[in-house]
Amino acid sequence: MNSQNPRPDQMYAQMLAAARQALLSRPPEAIARDAAVGYDPHARAFSVPTLGETVLIAYPDCAFSPPLTDWHRLVTLHYLSNARGALPDGEWIAMGSLRDGLVRGAKFDREAGARIGALLGRRTPAEAMAALRALGGTPAAGAADLSAALPFLPRYPLMLNLWFADDEFDGSARLLVNRGAAPCLSVEDAVTVGEIVIARLTEAVSRL
Repeated sequence: MNSQNPRPDQMYAQMLAAARQALLSRPPEAIARDAAVGYDPHARAFSVPTLGETVLIAYPDCAFSPPLTDWHRLVTLHYLSNARGALPDGEWIAMGSLRDGLVRGAKFDREAGARIGALLGRRTPAEAMAALRALGGTPAAGAADLSAALPFLPRYPLMLNLWFADDEFDGSARLLVNRGAAPCLSVEDAVTVGEIVIARLTEAVSRL
């Protein structure tokens, strides 16, 4: 195979190796402080809350316990490298409004709104909130029929606004990122985060 066109699994392995190398370039205590996660110097492991669970990430080999999906693992390592003390500022924006998000971010916004609306829009408010709570979600003030804060990572929260279906309209939704936290991840990572949330919501709904 032409080395200029690696397979998807090779591309992922290269990205994971780069993310791990970036993490090793900084002291773990500084990473923990800037990313607002725990670090145990005796166990040599970070303690990272994400979507309602806490994972341990060994340092320096970056083994996850319990394991996460490949892309969840990658964006978590990117977050640890890039957080640099960024703080949420209370302003929520669509992914299309992110830096360099005009194409991929806007496309995700359109598709995700319909997908989440189809997933939750005909559920009862209690059922929809139960699915969100399975991801660590909590009710939040918003202009939608139901709004919830989702703690993807400590300095990278999301907001989900959901409008339920009625006799005239299908359900719809908007998954928003926090403007102050946006520098923690690239737009590509932000879209990946959105896909992870949708996959986890799908699993939660299947258990209702």
